[in-house]
Parts: sequence; structure tokens; C-alpha cells
Amino acid sequence: MDDWESDIVPIQFETPEERQLSFFCNASSAGDIATMQDMLEKKLVEGVNQQSPKKKETALHYACREKNMDSIKFLVEKGADVNIKDSRGRHCFHLSCIAGHLDAVIYLISQGAKVDVVDRYNRSCLHWAAKKKFKEIVVALLHAGAPLSYELSGKWQPIHAAVKGGNDEILQLLLDQEPLKSYQTPNSNTPLHVAARDNQVKCLMLLLKRKYLVNAVNKGKKTPLHEAAFSGSKECCRQLIIYGADPHAKDDREMTPLLEASQQGHLSCVILLLDAGSLVNHSDYTGTTALHYILRNKKESLSNKELAFFTDILLQYGAHSNKKDADGKTPVFVANMLHQQEVLDVIHASYEKPLTLQHFAKIVVRKILRCNYEALNNYHISFNLKVFILEDSSYFHVQKSSD
Repeated sequence: MDDWESDIVPIQFETPEERQLSFFCNASSAGDIATMQDMLEKKLVEGVNQQSPKKKETALHYACREKNMDSIKFLVEKGADVNIKDSRGRHCFHLSCIAGHLDAVIYLISQGAKVDVVDRYNRSCLHWAAKKKFKEIVVALLHAGAPLSYELSGKWQPIHAAVKGGNDEILQLLLDQEPLKSYQTPNSNTPLHVAARDNQVKCLMLLLKRKYLVNAVNKGKKTPLHEAAFSGSKECCRQLIIYGADPHAKDDREMTPLLEASQQGHLSCVILLLDAGSLVNHSDYTGTTALHYILRNKKESLSNKELAFFTDILLQYGAHSNKKDADGKTPVFVANMLHQQEVLDVIHASYEKPLTLQHFAKIVVRKILRCNYEALNNYHISFNLKVFILEDSSYFHVQKSSD
């Protein structure tokens, strides 16, 4: 059930007048023109604009919600106010947009329906149409002059609804109206934050190509790359990095995208961020590093073998297995405490076979260049040198095998 439907409660009428209004509204829902005409002639209701006592709905609200075009036209011709609000602040026009009734939307616009109003929840008709993915209604609203944003101080705007719903066609329509304006939610999330968090890759690409601020921060100082890493959206992470996202960005808890991905156990994102030059030994405000987070296995989604594998990966990128957090616990201590013997074997093996100077040099070069396969293509260097820099990079092997 949609949130607009959840608060629709059947009206309980007590007086004879209220009971007659109930019959009239039900006739409107059913398209029973004859009954409505008869009741109006006999003055059994006060008129077409009589509102129910609790919900403040008119017969036109009922007709619009039930997508009954015959009733809509009949009531408007009888003088129904197309801009009367119910108790939720919704016009009849809102309900037609929510229901996806294009014919009613076009007709009500021609009859003077306001396209720039919001309901009690600060949702406009354009917001609802974008959320419900009704492209033709979005086009009709834009043609009628519906604004893309409202003076609602950090509220969700139609563009956020389009992004969250993953409708790139509607997003394209909205961007064509105001391509570079920065919209923010109450938490200061931009549309790019929403796309990254919800893994809406097509919408994210549209925004990136329109040069939306790739490193914009929300109230928690998180960038879109933080959001993508937290949700495990590898492709969003990859595209954000290509378009200049900072893998070293820190939020208000000193969390980097790498730490977000590590904490959630999104290991494909971890590898991608490491290949982009993320600082493997950076710690958050509690002193916790990526290796700490991986071993704590918060989501309990990783087997001991997987933990050992990714411990080895982090160690190859220079992770310190003896770095202490704020409580004095090292990754080795965590592995011992959680009885992760395979992890301990990997760590002990790394002591016996330390990284070579050549390997360290590659790590440093990757960090300086924020290297990945696409990034290196921007430099005029030979293919053999690219292979040398990235030959132990998981990202390179995946990319090379798919070429």
C-alpha cells in the first residue's frame, strides 16, 4: 500500500445529511451520473462542493481518486471547485496525479487547477508524478508551468523522487529544465547522494554528465562516494571515482569511503577503493582501520576463508596488522578474539614474506595517481608501464579480462 493510500479511512457519517453525502460521494466514485443528478435536483446534498466532516473531501476528490472521468466532468460542469483542499492539503488535482490519470490531469489543468501547490507533506503534483514514474503526466505538468522546486527549506524535491525511483527518463526531463541547480533534502543530500545510496546507476550517470558536484557533502559530511561505498554499489563507486570523487574524503566521524565499505563487508567496493588510492591505514575517530572493520565482520556475511582472502589483499596494500584502535586492540587481537585461525595464518605468513621495495613503489604510485584502468589512460605512458603499475591490482585484472 502506498503512503498516500495508507491514511484513507472510510468516513463514518452520523447525521442524515452526512449519510446523504456518503451516497453522493459513492455515486461519484462509481460514475453514477443519474444518481448524482437526482440528488442535486432534490437538494439532498448542499452542493457539489460539500465536504465530508473529517477528511474534508468532496465528491470530486472521490472521482479523481477512482479515475472516473465521467464523474469528474459532470461535477466540474456543475460548479465543483477544482482547487478545494482536503484535510491533508490535497487538491483533487493531486489525487489525479497520484493515480496516474493523464486525461483527468489535462482536463483539470484546462479548468484552472493549480499546478504549483503542495500538500500537508510538502509534496507537489510534480513530486508525486515523478515518484510514481508517470512520465506523460510529468510532461503535462512541466508544459503547464509546474515549478521544479519549492521554497521548502531543504525538503525532498521532484528531482529526488525521480532519482530514488530510478526513472532516468523523468530525471532527464527535469534536468533539461534546470540542469545545474543543487537540490538538497533535510539531511543536505543532493540527488547524487540519493542515486549513489540507492544504486541508481543510470540516474547517477545523468547527474555526473551534467557536472553535479561530485564531492558535495551532506550534514554528516558524507560525499556521494561515502553513500555508494556504504550501500555496496560498486558501479556507482567506479563511476564517481572516474568523475573525480575523492577517495580520501572524511565525514564528521573521520570515516572514509574505504572504511564505510569495510564496515559493511562490501569487499568488491573495498578493492575498487584501494585501487583508486584510498589510504589503507587511515582510522576513524575510534582508531578503527579497514582491517579492523573487515575482521569484525559486522554483517556476519563473510566466511573465514573470505576474511582470510581479503586480509591478504589489505596486507598487500600495506595494511598494518598491529595498529591499535582507541581501545588498544590490533587486528591480530581481533582475529584471536574471534578465533579466525585462517586470518591469523595469513597475517603470520606476511611477517615471513614482507612486501618488496618494488611492491611498495607500486602502492605509492597508485596512491599519487589515484590509479585505476581508466585513470591511467589519461597519462601518456606506455602500456607496459601501465601493466607494471597495476599488475597486482585486482581492478586491472578484472578490467583486462573484460576487454
